[in-house]
Amino acid sequence: MCLVDVATPKGNVRDFAFNFDSPEMHRFILRMCRALLHEETGSGHVECRIANWKVNPETDLREDLLAIAKGRVVSEEFAYAGVFLCGEVKSCWLLNFYQSLEFFAVMEANSDQSPSLL
Repeated sequence: MCLVDVATPKGNVRDFAFNFDSPEMHRFILRMCRALLHEETGSGHVECRIANWKVNPETDLREDLLAIAKGRVVSEEFAYAGVFLCGEVKSCWLLNFYQSLEFFAVMEANSDQSPSLL
């Protein structure tokens, strides 16, 4: 968390907010996507990276992904949808926490590795 200026009707106020653009969040998104790829394909550990990710993706992107994605509700607190080809690291994931906070991520093989799972 970090202090940020928040615009309110009564002027700017300093308040705490989550800093999603941090190394910790990048690692969290990578671990989640890697775990979901393993859950869906049985791939085991895969050396990969997150090529792109965002918080609360645009409605069009979200709906397009959900139209073709394999999704699963794990619990009241977590659900996900993913698009991937078996045997490939490159995949897209929509992670939903507490039915409100969403992350969209694109995972791909590290540049020095083959894109296929071994």
